[in-house]
Amino acid sequence: MDTEQLALLCNFAEMAVREMEKDKLCTLKRGDSLVAEMTADGMHRAAKALTQGLFVVDVTAPGWKVLLMNDQAACFAGEMHT
Repeated sequence: MDTEQLALLCNFAEMAVREMEKDKLCTLKRGDSLVAEMTADGMHRAAKALTQGLFVVDVTAPGWKVLLMNDQAACFAGEMHT
């Protein structure tokens, strides 16, 4: 493959990812609680598996509302507030 073909392939991959993200967001906004619960459960399990601190925040909310943090992040946040 030449450079032009690789660039085209990368562009198509980016478009596919954006469409999948848009579909997921639309599903969550519709209020599909089962999908939302499965996504949240998967995020919680993934966060617990990490050894480093993880914060997931809603940067669109005033003050950047914390949506999820694992135990390591909670320990770090506790140290910051004490």
